[in-house]
Amino acid sequence: MKKTIFSLTHALSSQQHKHLGGMAWELPVLAPEIISDNKSYMHLCSNCRCDTRGERFCPGVGQVSVTDEIKREIIHQLSIRPMAHSELVKALPEDENKETGMEQVIETIASFKKPGLTGRGLYELKPECAKEFNLFYHHYSRAEQSKAEEAQRKLKRLNEEDTALPPPVLPPFCPLFASLINILQSDVMLSIMGTVLQWAVEPNGYSWSEAMLQRDLVKAPTHPPAYWLYWRRCRTPLIWRSTRT
Repeated sequence: MKKTIFSLTHALSSQQHKHLGGMAWELPVLAPEIISDNKSYMHLCSNCRCDTRGERFCPGVGQVSVTDEIKREIIHQLSIRPMAHSELVKALPEDENKETGMEQVIETIASFKKPGLTGRGLYELKPECAKEFNLFYHHYSRAEQSKAEEAQRKLKRLNEEDTALPPPVLPPFCPLFASLINILQSDVMLSIMGTVLQWAVEPNGYSWSEAMLQRDLVKAPTHPPAYWLYWRRCRTPLIWRSTRT
């Protein structure tokens, strides 16, 4: 992680990404390997920020129970597609007793569809649980994330709803970890955020990706006073100008 931060800091402070005259960024043509490296560093830091803020469904870190943690695992597996009992069990993490805890909660978040032509029954996520879906769930691989995103957008279209996938409401941190939210106010993180936003509005901003922008826009705190402190810190020239472009 230290190597990643060092490399990213070097990329942002190098002559390739200089802020000129306080108004615009000069983005010269870069070698493909440099573009690829910059994207990789940005993705790593974006994932780190999202996980630090959002992955608090662990007893002792967030104000949740073991049952809440199991429910969240099941919700995100069934957000990809309906699953048979055996598939779902294999996809869930086990505790020290080699048990998933699935049987305790499955009926509250999923409906069982009786066997059809496939010869096996499938669990389907209940509609009211779809609001708990988090596109940046940390256990997803890239392939699983793409499948889940496609499935959830398709479901919203069928229901004639807005296809946006906003992050779910998060439980509060436990007191010991409450200060973690302050990482979003650090100069380094705000600099990274401003860089991504600036790249996104530049005509030749080839170093950014939609995933980077999505992560930047979903990581803000949602409860006062952290919310107001965060947005006050965001009123730096670079970030404020980018958000108004």
